[in-house]
Amino acid sequence: MTKVKYYYDSETLSYRRIEPKKGKKVVNISLFVLAAFLFGGICLLILLNTNLVNTPKELSQARELKNYELTDLKQNEIFTEGIIKRIFLTKDNQVDLITNSNLTKNFLVLAVSTKYKNTNLSSKFF
Repeated sequence: MTKVKYYYDSETLSYRRIEPKKGKKVVNISLFVLAAFLFGGICLLILLNTNLVNTPKELSQARELKNYELTDLKQNEIFTEGIIKRIFLTKDNQVDLITNSNLTKNFLVLAVSTKYKNTNLSSKFF
């Protein structure tokens, strides 16, 4: 609760209550609402840009890409053939930034373990 304030009126020789102006009340309420919106917006932006809150779509994409295995150079919808060749040049447990020649696709790759297939030199996949 606010304190009740009085002033001394020398004409009537009595104390009179000081009433706050309506404009001051409106300014205080509008500043409070503005500050609450700004604080809420900043908190929302911080939460959405961290890993504390993930949408179901982000969770499914993370699960899909976490255990992604490259099996064939030609049949791949994410990487091009040149990028796959650069991925296989990455050593195990090494992080590498791989881009295409136009710098339009960028990938941060961590090669956990590379398992090479036994290939026949005369096959079309070699």
